[in-house]
Amino acid sequence: KRLVASEPGAVALVICVSGDLSGALLKRFPGLVTAVVPSGTDHELFAPTSEDEHYVLSLSRFSREKNLDLLLDSLGGAPYPVVIQGILGTGEAEKDSRRYMSHLISHAPQNVRIQLHTTDHDLLRLMQRCSLLVHPGHDEGSSQVIIQAMSCGKVVVAHDSGGTPAILNGTGFLLPDDPMQWRAVVDKLMASP
Repeated sequence: KRLVASEPGAVALVICVSGDLSGALLKRFPGLVTAVVPSGTDHELFAPTSEDEHYVLSLSRFSREKNLDLLLDSLGGAPYPVVIQGILGTGEAEKDSRRYMSHLISHAPQNVRIQLHTTDHDLLRLMQRCSLLVHPGHDEGSSQVIIQAMSCGKVVVAHDSGGTPAILNGTGFLLPDDPMQWRAVVDKLMASP
């Protein structure tokens, strides 16, 4: 969304994590040369297990643009647990992250647990044990969390914007900002063996 320079200058090649990013750059700078190299993940680390502890998981940064209020509105009161684990911003953004995390905690229904990220091992175990991953962030670029969840064999329900449709590529569920749709899809998936 923000460029350090207004023109690419003598840059010979721009490596992009998605076709969407490449297209946006080429639209602005038609003479630019781009190559798409999708983000990958460590498949030895992020691998499927047979574990399923019947909860919904969301992993992100505690920031308003991550749209986590949508999860409170849509999944609050559901008959299954929802875990929203996040990290704080750094520097000046840390205050805003802490405020947003406090807002989420104060508005979280009883079935929703808000928690800070602890270790990468704990994140991996949370992901391997969940039933599905929900990712409501608007206009995400190339979400590593979605790629990691898919590597763990998890179903992904995500916001239909940004680079997310290209990452899921027809393998998950894409939804707009409609809490009723999120609830209906997640309820159906959580009830399905």
